[in-house]
Amino acid sequence: MNAVLASIAAALLLLLALIDGPGLSFVDVPLWQLQQTSELLTSGLQVAARLAVFWLLLTVFTLYFALYLSSRRGRLITAGLCVVVAAGLLPALFALLREGSLSQVAQLYILLALPAVLLGLLLWVIKRAGRAAWLVSGAIGLIVALGLGRAAAASLADAPLPIDGTVLTSTQRVDLVNKIRAANPRDKAETKLIELTLDSDEMNRLVTWGLSLGEDNRHAFFDFRNSALRFAVSLPLPVLSSAYLNVSGQGQVILSGETLFVRTEQLRIGDLPIPARLVDTLAPGLYAMIARDPRYNAITSQIDSVTIKDRTLIARYYGMTLPDGMRGNLFRALAAEDTLLAGFSEHIHNLRRVSDSLPQLPIQARHQHLVSQTFALAHQRVVEGSDPQVEARIAIVSLAIVLGHHRLSEFITHLPSGLVGMGNLWREAPLQGRRDWTRHFWLSAGIAILADQGISSEAGRLKEELDAQRSGGSGFSFTDLGADMAGVAFATWTTADYRQARKALFALQDSAAITEFVPELKDLPEGLSLADLERRYGGVDGAAYRQLEADIQARIDALYNTR
Repeated sequence: MNAVLASIAAALLLLLALIDGPGLSFVDVPLWQLQQTSELLTSGLQVAARLAVFWLLLTVFTLYFALYLSSRRGRLITAGLCVVVAAGLLPALFALLREGSLSQVAQLYILLALPAVLLGLLLWVIKRAGRAAWLVSGAIGLIVALGLGRAAAASLADAPLPIDGTVLTSTQRVDLVNKIRAANPRDKAETKLIELTLDSDEMNRLVTWGLSLGEDNRHAFFDFRNSALRFAVSLPLPVLSSAYLNVSGQGQVILSGETLFVRTEQLRIGDLPIPARLVDTLAPGLYAMIARDPRYNAITSQIDSVTIKDRTLIARYYGMTLPDGMRGNLFRALAAEDTLLAGFSEHIHNLRRVSDSLPQLPIQARHQHLVSQTFALAHQRVVEGSDPQVEARIAIVSLAIVLGHHRLSEFITHLPSGLVGMGNLWREAPLQGRRDWTRHFWLSAGIAILADQGISSEAGRLKEELDAQRSGGSGFSFTDLGADMAGVAFATWTTADYRQARKALFALQDSAAITEFVPELKDLPEGLSLADLERRYGGVDGAAYRQLEADIQARIDALYNTR
């Protein structure tokens, strides 16, 4: 009995040592990439593998610790160890009496660790009981394995949930963006409380829009009713053909500060019902771990509350200034290692030098001079031993910051200073005679590197929709959209793989002109109002719009057919 008690206490002491530490980063990819089903499943498997290792180590620790303490030598230290463990548990017991419950992270850790501790003790009992007990344990293990297999099969479906997709018009997209922009906490005082409200229709439009940026055939539905949330999500599994992950449920969700309260009424994964008590315990603990993660704490610490009332989600949060590298944590960080930072430093110094000589060149030659000099440096660094793909990405992002938009620098962790003041170079380096095309091309190329192609393409469409809606704006321009798409294609071609990157760097620093990567666009419609876009093309989801977009893509593809 002493061995059992001491083993449990020692395991709890190890857990309590973790509880007051920083949140564990189980998922290493930026949060935005988790909206891709493949990334979500991969990260889920990584979490499962880490939990399996955690359970295995804790099981083995419990087994051998119990075996040692049950030996003649181990009995001598059992009493002393129990005293030490009891002293370690006193702070937790005091917190339990004072607050009435353990913290959410503590509950999560204990819930996750309990099966491993019990399994370790079961193996200890079996080892002491003899051969017959091993046969019983084998049978129990087989039953558990079959049960887990049955649960896994029940969680998958061969058809998606019957969710009607929400269709967004250009007007609705613009209205949604303007509403979110009005509640943007960026660079607001940290004492200023901001409120964002979204009804069920607006939430469904936002979710549909987000899901459209990833794989096809993904659907979700949210409904706010009676201060409760009802939802359904259907995701195709890329690994298994004609298999879907369908999740549906309802319940109350309240976020107050960094504390999440969940009361589950129903939750099903496929045909598998999930115990409400399990969800109510796991969900707050998982959120608390994310909230304590240093990568995201700058955001989660500024949340005041998230509630559902009168069929509306109400989010209240304070103003914030995002720290260096935060956008990289949310989307994708390009640079963190010293070698990449050194590459950026060299490119920044080179761009500063090249930009000083631009006034001496004819205006039509300036853009090509910037590009060729930048890729000449990238090629030289490859000759000296650098990776071609990495150098191509650094070159594109450096040009995107100075020719696209300076705020792209906020996506890069610990970017060296020096680009400040060069953000207006696009005015001095037109692309095919158009200064606005310079910005469109390089901004889209940079976003394609720092986030993904879907975000870059969608950002280009959205920018044109906003131009069409704004009074005094330039209107929706298919020529600008073409420049956006050309920038995405250029970034994709240049960084496709090791061999392609090496080939592209050589061509771009030598003979290839950047104008060769932009097709004829001047015959495309420009200056369309939002009403014109809806009437003539059915908005950005209309058949006529998609046909013209496909025609632009065909023009771009033709440029690469011979490369």
